[in-house]
Parts: sequence; C-alpha cells; structure tokens
Amino acid sequence: SERGKLVVFEGVANCHLNGLDALMYVHAPADVRSERLRKRDPHRRGDEARRRFELTEAFERAYFPRYWGNIHHFVDNSVDSPRMLLPVGHQVLLGASNASPPC
Repeated sequence: SERGKLVVFEGVANCHLNGLDALMYVHAPADVRSERLRKRDPHRRGDEARRRFELTEAFERAYFPRYWGNIHHFVDNSVDSPRMLLPVGHQVLLGASNASPPC
C-alpha cells in the first residue's frame, strides 16, 4: 500500500484545493483567537489589532462555509490539549456572521 505524506498548512486557506486525501479544520473561538493575536503580535495595538482581527474574521466567515463539505476532521484548539470533534456544521464553529469581534 502506498504511504502518503502529511502536509500542514497553518494559517492558510486550503479547503478549496483538489487532490488532498483529507483536510483538518483547527478551530478556536473568536475570543480565543483575538487574545492569541494580541499576545503573538504585541506591536499591534488598539485599532490596528482590531482591524487585523476583523479582516481575518470576515475572510473566514465567507471562505469556510463555501468549502465546509471538503473538511474531514475537526479539532478544537481553544484548550491546552487540542481535541478531535465530531463533524459539525460551520454555523456552530463560526457562529453568526454578524458577530462583533472581541478586540
């Protein structure tokens, strides 16, 4: 049997790509991602941090629902020990499209 390679795209939208054996969606709620952004990029403050977060949120809310059917595995990355989730709808993980950013 052929053995494939595991390729990890972190921070890159790849759900639209063809020819992949499986896709994993790693998720953390907006408030967790916002806090991580502030810690990771301390040079971004106030409006700059909020704009960066809003840009990312807008992209994800438009992109992932379009390709949700291509995702095979879901991981909750909002805790210290990430855990696998059962398949779940994008409405559950991404929430309402009109949610305000927590920045």
